[in-house]
Formats: sequence, structure tokens, C-alpha cells
Amino acid sequence: MRPLIPYFDAINLDVFGILTIKTPGLFLVIGLISSVYIAAKKAERDSLEAAIIYRLVKWIIVGIFVGGHLGHLLFYYPQQLISDPLSLFKIFDGQSSFGGFILCTLLVTWYFRREIRRRKASGSNNASPIHVWGYTDCILYGFTLGWFFGRMGCFAVHDHPGIETTFWLGVSGICPTGATNVACHDLGFYEGIISLGFFCVFAFLDRKPRFYGFYTGLWAFCYGISRFMLDTLRYPDIDARYFGFTPAQYGSVILVFIGIWVLMTRRNSDSLQNSHTQSISFRQS
Repeated sequence: MRPLIPYFDAINLDVFGILTIKTPGLFLVIGLISSVYIAAKKAERDSLEAAIIYRLVKWIIVGIFVGGHLGHLLFYYPQQLISDPLSLFKIFDGQSSFGGFILCTLLVTWYFRREIRRRKASGSNNASPIHVWGYTDCILYGFTLGWFFGRMGCFAVHDHPGIETTFWLGVSGICPTGATNVACHDLGFYEGIISLGFFCVFAFLDRKPRFYGFYTGLWAFCYGISRFMLDTLRYPDIDARYFGFTPAQYGSVILVFIGIWVLMTRRNSDSLQNSHTQSISFRQS
């Protein structure tokens, strides 16, 4: 077995000599649009308010970029933050997935608490209840496809090279050593494939009604396991490790337990998501 993917440079699009669209940015935009579209469509299928998904987008974008950069500095390069405090404001100079996850979770939690208080204060009997777990399911359902496109952007620039390999999906010439005749794992590519697999599985499972929190718990459990395994392929001389494990591996373990907790505590909920052909009444989650 030998690697089959040759090295390639990212293709940047030149728009009339005025604007240059870089491949990672293009994939990121596609990922965000597809995530929101899929999440909103699922909300409509589940008799939830798609408008809430659209209002949440701006907070999720803030969480991804601001939280991702904070996580990058705090988890992986704290010495850079100490030596150059202004690096805190260079949002596009390094991102951490788990940093983005943490801030997105905090912002989404804050948003729903505010929305629930606002509706209670309005005193309207016609106000729809907020099924928080239903909306988080919609967000993560759409996120699986968006994450695929985002990671394809990483693959386009090979910014997550792993250890050397002879595996057939290894990419030649991306190793940190600079050797052009050696292949390394491209972890962005692998994670993109895994996320696309999650999306396909979720789409299959969505043919039947599921309890609120099902996709949230399932995503946390599956992503935690897959990310922990992928990080064993990280290049040791580049990525920070604490007691032999990367920050993402510690986060992955926490995600697995969160996923188990959500699935176990929500499985007997009497609030079910709509199927594509069945209408189900809801009660406040």
C-alpha cells in the first residue's frame, strides 16, 4: 500500500483583478450557508421556528471565530499570548475547534435563556414554546455538512499535517519536515470525510421521529471518539501536549461523556421531533 494523493497547491480565485478569493475562505462560506440551510429546513420539518436558526447564526459565527482563536492561544500557544498580547486580536491567525465549540455553546445557551425570558415577559398565550434541545439538534444536524466543507478548506491548504504514513489516503509533500517524497496523514481531510459520514447517517436516522437531544448527544459522542483517535496521528513536534495528550483529546473525552449524558437523560422525553410525514404536538422541554 502506498499513498495515492499527490501534493497540490490551493487554487485562489481572482475576481476581475479586484478581489482574490482564497480557497479556505470560499469553503468556509459554503459551509456556513449549507449549515444554516440544512438546520433551518430541519427546524421546519420538526415544526420549530426556522427564524430562530437565522437569528442564531451571527452568534454562532462569533463563537466560531472568536472562541476558536482564544482556544488556539490558550490551549496551544499560551506563550504567544504572553509575549504578544495583541495576538489576541488577530482572529484569523490560528483557530481551535474546541475553543469555538465552547464559546458557541455559551452564546447559544445565553441566547435561549434570553429568548425564554422574553417570551415569558410578553405574557402572550400564543407564544411558541422554546424546545432548546430541538434547536441544538437542528444546529448540529446542519453543522455536520458545514464542517465537511470547512475541513475541505483545511485540506486545500494542508494546514493539519499528521505523522508520516504509507496509507493510501496519505498526501505527499505536506510533512512538516519538508520532504517531498514522503507522505503524511492530512487530518483536515480525514475529519471532513468523517463529518460527511455523520451527515449521511443523521439524514438516514432522520426518517423517523427522535427525541429532542438525540442528534446533540449522538454528535457529541461520535465526534468525541473520532477526534480523540485522529489526534493520535498529530505530528508530535508541532502540536502541544499535556501529559501525553493534546488539548483536543481532553476535550474529546469530555464530549463523549456529555453525549452519553444527553442520550441517557433525554431518551425518555415525551417531546419528539417531527418525522417527514407525521405531525406531533409538543410540550415545553
